[in-house]
Amino acid sequence: MSSFAQKLKTNKGYQTGALITLLFTFYTLINFIFGGSSSSSETVGSGNDEYNLNELLSGSSSQSDIVKAPLHEQDLIAPFLQNKYENHNWEFLGDTLINKNQYVRLTTEKPNQSGLIQSRKPLSGDVKGFQLDFEFAIHGSAKSNGFKGDGFALFITEDKLEQGPVFGAQDYFKGLGLFFDTYRNAKKGRVFPIVSLMRGDGKTPYDKDNDGKANEIAGCSARGLYNPRNGKTTARLIYTADDGYLSFDYQIKDGEWKNCFSITDFQMPKDDRYIAFGAATGELSENVDILSFEAFKLLHNDQEITSFDSYIVQEEAENFELEYTVDNRGRRKIPTGKARVEKIRERREKLRAKLKYKQQLKNREMERQGYHISDDSNWVFFKLIWAILKYVLMSLVVFSTIWVAYTVYRVKSKKQRKVGLLD
Repeated sequence: MSSFAQKLKTNKGYQTGALITLLFTFYTLINFIFGGSSSSSETVGSGNDEYNLNELLSGSSSQSDIVKAPLHEQDLIAPFLQNKYENHNWEFLGDTLINKNQYVRLTTEKPNQSGLIQSRKPLSGDVKGFQLDFEFAIHGSAKSNGFKGDGFALFITEDKLEQGPVFGAQDYFKGLGLFFDTYRNAKKGRVFPIVSLMRGDGKTPYDKDNDGKANEIAGCSARGLYNPRNGKTTARLIYTADDGYLSFDYQIKDGEWKNCFSITDFQMPKDDRYIAFGAATGELSENVDILSFEAFKLLHNDQEITSFDSYIVQEEAENFELEYTVDNRGRRKIPTGKARVEKIRERREKLRAKLKYKQQLKNREMERQGYHISDDSNWVFFKLIWAILKYVLMSLVVFSTIWVAYTVYRVKSKKQRKVGLLD
């Protein structure tokens, strides 16, 4: 140790390595302590909490008893043409091409194209809890991220759209715009492709020059959307009106859902809502295919789910009725039949899981609004110790690398100095 201390005092290589290591450790610890709970518009709601919550709301989880009731008037599925030129549910505008049994192609690999498709009939404003499932493919011959564009958008608006400059649709729309952007317009920014959410008020233009940054409520970087491994991307958008819960998940690999964002207090148009997809190309181009689209109303015991809270209230009421019986004197009795007791235990476990997801959603929303949600103190202490250990090990690796590089440099320098007139 004394030898190391002596070298640290006299050796510039050791001093440089130690300084870099200390700065690195200090930065990472500060980031862990003060930056761990922060969230940005790009990562609001990302992570497994919302994925689990959406598994419940979509009826995909074994803990869920939610039913997805199809809204067939919104279907866009093969065959995409019911007669030679028309689809009963959707209208096709611009450069849109239709392969009857495979896809609706909004744009091809040609410059300056614009395609727009939209539902003939609106999604009723009476539908307060719904899920939109769709599959799409963004693909082409470009190998570099910089040589393709521009992406596509999903719109849910008060009125039907006309063609225009915002991914093939008009600007100043009123309603939701969900943009799948494959080309960076701003000089600096996120990793592309990106997904970006906007709430159009009919007065504010889309910030195209900065990839929608000025309008963005939530979003994420979504690597793998271009030329996806499975040839397509599967997506779901979930909405409940009473709490304004809006969440978007996508799946590039089978069985691996990724939550892009989950927010609350998002207001959809209250009346009838038209659904549309639009895409455009400029000098750069790509194929954008819509492979399927289906809409569902979310039901629990034949009642529409208008918020996650209302769903939990229903579950709690069912649990109360199941767990107790009332005798002739009005006294509660817990059923003793083995099968019934087992059923009660199972329902308790499911309800406990749902309450946990409910609390996670509340915590996430409070963090988004700037509140700090503290964990159990013992768990925080354990995480801090683990973080310190991890960063110390990383620092040792950095220091060792610098020391080896400096040693090699010194050896080479000595060899060069030994070369003289007598050699």
